[in-house]
Amino acid sequence: LVTELYGTKLQQVRQRLNQLDKTGLVVQSIDIEKDKSALIEATYEWATTHDKEKYTYEDLVSPSLYLFNLMGSGRFNLYGQKVTRDNKIKAFCIYEQNQIIANEFSISADKNIPGLSEFQMYQMCTKLYSMGTRYVNIGGSETVGLDRFKKKFNPIISHELCSYICKNK
Repeated sequence: LVTELYGTKLQQVRQRLNQLDKTGLVVQSIDIEKDKSALIEATYEWATTHDKEKYTYEDLVSPSLYLFNLMGSGRFNLYGQKVTRDNKIKAFCIYEQNQIIANEFSISADKNIPGLSEFQMYQMCTKLYSMGTRYVNIGGSETVGLDRFKKKFNPIISHELCSYICKNK
């Protein structure tokens, strides 16, 4: 399981899930051959919602683009899930499944749909659990906001976010 099933932060996740307008949302597995161009479009659209002073498009999109290419190669146990509304990808995640542990590598959601990120995480965990996975490594946090999002799930193991800034002389 991703979380201990208690705590006020987990209660916030439940509230966001209950408030989400699920009208028209469709959850499906990613078929990288069919979905790659739509995933790339969704990735670039997601990147436009971030602070341009702190992040470049390259910083934001290159990890997902790399994962799409790895998925297409078929050399790894990479899978994905997408959430669509009106046939447009609104959220997606990419993960590696290995017996009882899965590693979540990427999760992205339309920020204009409150609760969609939590919904995507919940849907991914539900699917993995039904396939025998008992633990999901939800990965590190490159930003304070991402760290805050992941901590809402009350992970059973967590390491504090540490950032180091180097200055060129």
